[in-house]
Amino acid sequence: SKSLDKKVSKFLETIGVQVNSLEEIKVKDKDGNELSIVAKSSLLKGIIDIANGRRGKDTLTEEAAHFLVELLGDSHPLVKQMIENVDKFDTYQQVVDEYGGLEAYIDDDRKLRKEAVGKLIAKLVVEDYDKNDRWWSWLKNAFDNLMRWFGVKTAGKKSVEFEAALADFQKA
Repeated sequence: SKSLDKKVSKFLETIGVQVNSLEEIKVKDKDGNELSIVAKSSLLKGIIDIANGRRGKDTLTEEAAHFLVELLGDSHPLVKQMIENVDKFDTYQQVVDEYGGLEAYIDDDRKLRKEAVGKLIAKLVVEDYDKNDRWWSWLKNAFDNLMRWFGVKTAGKKSVEFEAALADFQKA
């Protein structure tokens, strides 16, 4: 939805991420062949590139989810649980099938798991956002659902880092 994209864009702007629209985005597979993709994030550079005309309703949200996971860090209980358990979801195998042959993902199960986590977060965010028009309660609900999905036992004890990220989302 345009409303969700606007809020996600504001969040990305707040954390210093630049979003670019490009005619086409190419990556290489394991054999060196170029493939056209919808979007690509550079976490180190703080850039998201999205191909014009190929953007889906969850594209920006998914790319933002990758930044959120990195912002929280690998030691965050939710991130740890998501990475450990993401293979229990169909999305993980879809990511392995789609990304496993790409140069940047070859022999990197952790990177594939993080990709699947971003996709799952985006799916949940988009589905929940469409059901709930009250932004702040929606965001807390999405977080609680993530905690429940991944079996994190500290659902009532949100971390300082996540509370800060939620506050940034709330301002959007």
